[in-house]
Amino acid sequence: MSPVVRLVELFEESAFLGNDKSVVLLETIVRNILHSPTEPKFRRLRSDNARLAADLFSHPAASLFLQAIGFQFDEGTATWSFPPSSSLDGLRLAESALHTVKMRDRSANEHRFAYERQRKSIGQQLRLEKLVRATQAGPVEVRRYVAHELSRNDSASSREAFRLLRTIANNLQQCPNEPRFRLLKSSNPILTTIVFPAFGALEFLVGILGFAEADVGYVIPASVAAELPVLQRTARDALDFLDDCENAQRAKEAAEREQVRSLALSESLKQRDAEKRALNHRGPSASSTSQLTPPTAAAASGRRVPIQEALARLLGADAPSGPPPCPSGGGIQTDGDARAETD
Repeated sequence: MSPVVRLVELFEESAFLGNDKSVVLLETIVRNILHSPTEPKFRRLRSDNARLAADLFSHPAASLFLQAIGFQFDEGTATWSFPPSSSLDGLRLAESALHTVKMRDRSANEHRFAYERQRKSIGQQLRLEKLVRATQAGPVEVRRYVAHELSRNDSASSREAFRLLRTIANNLQQCPNEPRFRLLKSSNPILTTIVFPAFGALEFLVGILGFAEADVGYVIPASVAAELPVLQRTARDALDFLDDCENAQRAKEAAEREQVRSLALSESLKQRDAEKRALNHRGPSASSTSQLTPPTAAAASGRRVPIQEALARLLGADAPSGPPPCPSGGGIQTDGDARAETD
């Protein structure tokens, strides 16, 4: 086995070639040199090149691959170069090996995509079978079933699904004779990634709007499309149905928000009651009783406080130790009395 082929297999095992960009880049490097071996710009690879650094040199095995096909690294200029004296045989082997790996990966991807399409198709068939069973019970059951399926979507998916379904129905109502509005291609990425996966969306298109499964996707049958007034009336009824479902969805979301708010409020009240019970269980602290003001302490002891003492305490003065002095001369002190005292 050629060293280049073995290196390619090793890189593939280490997920180096699992990136399509890396395979394409390596093929481009090799092919450019083979097609223009004397062109200097194709024989030099700068390691500081943004694209090369991201898709090639970020993998440790890149240097092994480049050395195997004849490149040499110059540390002074940080450049990989393919010398003119190097043989092109290694490049030819590398080109063949890379092409084989790319074709094998492409085939594997095609099989994987085919499997995904089949899996999604089976899932859609199962959903349509449930719709058929609801159809057998009558139009009322169909509407109930579709409304129930639409209500299973989360808020974001529900809004997007309702918006796109409303657009489809509105197009049919306003332009019923437009063929492109009567066809929903399964290759349309918006339909395959947003509409069809949403709960109830496919059921709405088939059970309410009247689309039927076809090879290319879903179409309005020719018998229905020929009766434009009937198609317009069906689309108008479908829009009314969507309004009812959307209003019910909003009411459901509002009820859920109210339930969450009520639970949060209930938990807050429980926590507050628990804190009150804990505070009452501890009782008043010792410091609060020791810091009673003298009038309060006196009142608590049962002693009657004289009026003069109470007034003095209210005014911030110290209470007198003995009975208050009786003023002479009718309670008014004269200047003569004051001088007599100082003498």
